Amino acid sequence: MADSCIGDYVEPTTREKLFRKCKYKIEMLCYDIATKIKFAIFRMLFPAKDSGLMRHAKSEMELLGWHKPGKDGDRMQILVYNNILDLFRVFSSQGHSGTSAPYVVKRFEHLASYKILSPITNNPDEWNDVTEQTIGSKIDDSKCMHQSRRGPAYFSDDNLKTYYDLDEKKVNGKYVHHKLKDHNG
Repeated sequence: MADSCIGDYVEPTTREKLFRKCKYKIEMLCYDIATKIKFAIFRMLFPAKDSGLMRHAKSEMELLGWHKPGKDGDRMQILVYNNILDLFRVFSSQGHSGTSAPYVVKRFEHLASYKILSPITNNPDEWNDVTEQTIGSKIDDSKCMHQSRRGPAYFSDDNLKTYYDLDEKKVNGKYVHHKLKDHNG
């Protein structure tokens, strides 16, 4: 018999295989129970309003089969389905009008996508120096690379004079640089 300390592979015993399988099933069961408790508490705090918007969301997701486990038994899509319904419960409970609803949705989508609401400034506190991680060691102060702390897609490669956004389309193969607002006014 090979010594497993030396690194030779030792086939797991039937007992070890059974233990791993049981352990996995118990972990999944605990996760399911915790998730159901979380959803039950959330639903008590934010009861579903039978709104047209809620009915629309449920109908669209159910047409895609998101309310059932996947073909391979994956339950992740059910969690996504419930998470989205939870967002609708909160949104519905806030009583938005036809004017405020689109405003809130737009701002939420913006913030949930790590977008900024106010202009980026040249305030050094808003930036991380990522020179060594991106272009190697610093050559001189004009060759610094900074990444915005407020939005991970924003970079400055000219010592905080301008910035570019990785999410914007390139023009002629290059990112468009935008002037940074002076944080001193």
